[in-house]
Amino acid sequence: MTERRGSDRVQVFNLEGFNQFWASYPVKIGKLAAIREWNKLKPSAALVTQMLETLAWQKVSKNWRDGFIPHPRTWIFQGRYLDEAPSRNGNGHAAAGCAHTPRCLSTHDCATRHQMDQAVTEGRVTQAEVDRYLARKRGQL
Repeated sequence: MTERRGSDRVQVFNLEGFNQFWASYPVKIGKLAAIREWNKLKPSAALVTQMLETLAWQKVSKNWRDGFIPHPRTWIFQGRYLDEAPSRNGNGHAAAGCAHTPRCLSTHDCATRHQMDQAVTEGRVTQAEVDRYLARKRGQL
């Protein structure tokens, strides 16, 4: 597939996956550089899903809320889609005291879900992104 850039045409591996990534990424900087890095990676549909899930919790992380958001090309190049979500959200909200329905399975899940709930309230992510992430974590996708 191709992406138009002015009068130039750029080949994009898995264009649909890239478009999902680009739409989800909060900083729209260096699209052509991101496409080049994407093409080197050649992500499968499963990897694109993993990338979108990782973005969902990273967008609500403290570093990203504080403005420390890597450019899309850097995020792909550094393999930031392999980052692990923090196990706590800083408020001590743990699975043992979880108020979510259904209850979270771990402290990590509860902290992540709490951050996602807050991000939905603030309009930084959609409820659909959160639902997709939670379903995947529970093995429903």
